[in-house]
Amino acid sequence: MKILLPGSDRQITLLLKHTEINGKSVLLVGGGSVQIARMLKEAGAERVEIIVEDYEAFINSSLLLDENSKLIIKIMDFTHTDYTTNSYDMVFAQGTLCSVNRKEIVKEMKRLLKPGGFLCSGEIIKLENDVPSYVEDIFDNSGLDPLTIPDMKKYYTERNFDIKFESDLSATLQEYYSSSLETLETALKDLSDNEKSYYKKLIKQIKHEATSYLQLGADKYIGFYMLIMEMI
Repeated sequence: MKILLPGSDRQITLLLKHTEINGKSVLLVGGGSVQIARMLKEAGAERVEIIVEDYEAFINSSLLLDENSKLIIKIMDFTHTDYTTNSYDMVFAQGTLCSVNRKEIVKEMKRLLKPGGFLCSGEIIKLENDVPSYVEDIFDNSGLDPLTIPDMKKYYTERNFDIKFESDLSATLQEYYSSSLETLETALKDLSDNEKSYYKKLIKQIKHEATSYLQLGADKYIGFYMLIMEMI
């Protein structure tokens, strides 16, 4: 199963290569994470849970689980979860923490991590400080607040995270946006006119983002970067 997220399967592959997962408890933050959760379980994680922000993401994720799956998916506000303090050895987020609510989400993830726990975050980034207005529009419409690589690293070190590994995964965005367009075109064939009308804003947003990246030069300004960090 393909991981249809910025960073594709590279983020989880690099995490498994550079971090011991066996026996750990892991919280995945964001939709599109079922295959990542499976890979973590196969790597020996003792407990893996996924939280998503809305019912649609919950249904889409749940449909990918088989009857014997022990994975748990819940709907929660990423800024205020129901979990107790020090619940997890690791939090994994792929394209989630670059939200305009980054400050509140990161604060909550820190609360959930055990002392010495790890945060693995892959985030949409700015490749330059100043980006064109059409790129800023993409960020605004998606609810993103991307940082440059230096600012991203500074942000987390100032919040008592020690960076253990980092990697530029910007090259994965070409495949991500191409796959997003292909998936959308396939889905549109099965949607009724009413459904197309209901999802009109989302359909327009996906097309605009993908076209901007693939054809209009947004690839010069938008990247994706991952950090594996230990809380100190």
